[in-house]
Amino acid sequence: MQAWDYSELSWEEVREAARAGRVAVQPFGSLEGHGPHLPCGVDNFIVAEICRGVGRCIPEHVVVLPLVPYGFAQHHMDFPGAVDVGAQLLVELAVAVGRSLAHHGFRRLVFVNGHAANSAPLDIAAKRLTLETASICALVDWFKLAAGAVRRLRESSFPGGISHACELETSVMLHLRPELVDMAKAEPNIWESGSDYLWRDLYPPSPVNFMDAWSRISARGVMGDPTTATADKGREIFEEAVRELGRFIEQFGRYQIRPRPDHH
Repeated sequence: MQAWDYSELSWEEVREAARAGRVAVQPFGSLEGHGPHLPCGVDNFIVAEICRGVGRCIPEHVVVLPLVPYGFAQHHMDFPGAVDVGAQLLVELAVAVGRSLAHHGFRRLVFVNGHAANSAPLDIAAKRLTLETASICALVDWFKLAAGAVRRLRESSFPGGISHACELETSVMLHLRPELVDMAKAEPNIWESGSDYLWRDLYPPSPVNFMDAWSRISARGVMGDPTTATADKGREIFEEAVRELGRFIEQFGRYQIRPRPDHH
């Protein structure tokens, strides 16, 4: 089987992977509290394993880089466990990683995000790489790729049942790392904003973006209903995320990078 783990490749193998047009996949996670029933590394465990799953499924199309385990988590800092690198540093770090890959000849880059608050900084970084280098870069939040499975399997209420340390993340962790999940401590927390335009849920998110400090809206760091989580749901959601990410990467690998005409 073709090697896909970037860390295990020699520099000559990296050169050949770039020449072959393989897509460079960079996972981004975060360290932060996920309620009393889950570990702080939930975002890291899930996104890293999804990317590794893609590497195992389509090794000839990808190289998978090591996880970036820190993200934009300032809103979680009132709970012990969070590590926040700030939005601007995350942008610059992602751009630096992408520039390095572009310099080595990788023309198609995919950032895979495991933490919702990383989305805005990573989107800026991906756009900068596409506009400032010879390469193109796309950003995908893994949980968006699993929307079909979530719609089939969801039992928590909407809006509010799926957001953070919720039915979604708890289910996937029960599948991937059940020894780290304590369901005896799982309790629901559904946030009521008082507005028809503002709620906390991933499927779909509210039309208005607003992020309050987590300690103001959750007493235990949970947003949603983890009590409806099961390992079987987690397996289906995880498998769909891997499958859909692999399909996208294969298609993105064929995306034609055209010249940029200057119309001045």
